[in-house]
Amino acid sequence: IGILAEVFSDMSFMVKHLIKDIYEKELIRKAAELNLLQEQINPHFLYNALDSASWMALNKHEDAIADVLSSISNLMHYSISHPDTYVPLSQELQNIQDFIQICCLEYPIEIYLHVSASDDSLPEQLQIPKFILQPLIENAILHNTDLPLLHISVNISASLSEVFLTITDDGTGADPAKLNAFLSYEQTDLTVSSGFGIRNVNERIRLNYPEPSGLSYTKNADGHLTAQILLVTAS
Repeated sequence: IGILAEVFSDMSFMVKHLIKDIYEKELIRKAAELNLLQEQINPHFLYNALDSASWMALNKHEDAIADVLSSISNLMHYSISHPDTYVPLSQELQNIQDFIQICCLEYPIEIYLHVSASDDSLPEQLQIPKFILQPLIENAILHNTDLPLLHISVNISASLSEVFLTITDDGTGADPAKLNAFLSYEQTDLTVSSGFGIRNVNERIRLNYPEPSGLSYTKNADGHLTAQILLVTAS
């Protein structure tokens, strides 16, 4: 009887823990379902709200406000939907245009984006991971907000085995040697902000493409900082 009582006590203890475990897992499952539902509802709600606000602005002939609201909606949609997918380069560039329009509202600066390609069809044909270019454009803007006018140039060239992208602005820029050291996880005195960051861009390129793909920095003939992206597309 004593042995049976002890076994029963152990079984009762195990059942209680099993019930608790099942209950906690059920709570986690319900929380996950709720979060998923929120993720599905919130973006659509916000998109609809922004679209409504945009139409209201247009009806009141506030075209500039309507354009900014449209850019915010586009930026949100691009950021939230399938962040790890490949997209045509043209979509990344359109996202950058929307980002620039919002930045011009926040900072007293005129920003012009110039895109050139060795083949006019490259932006449509070339597929890249999302947010490969956008963080670099963002850095170019955030580090030059003291300028009244900023030109950012994106150049695209491709061969059968690789794609080469360069991003240059007409600001002063940081020391490319320090930026390259930072990308290699060496100690530098650079002030690093939060966000995607250049390391994140470099690591994502290296995860998606074979060596020697990656991000690096140099200065062009005019002394302007230039971000260089190499994507090896064939071995």
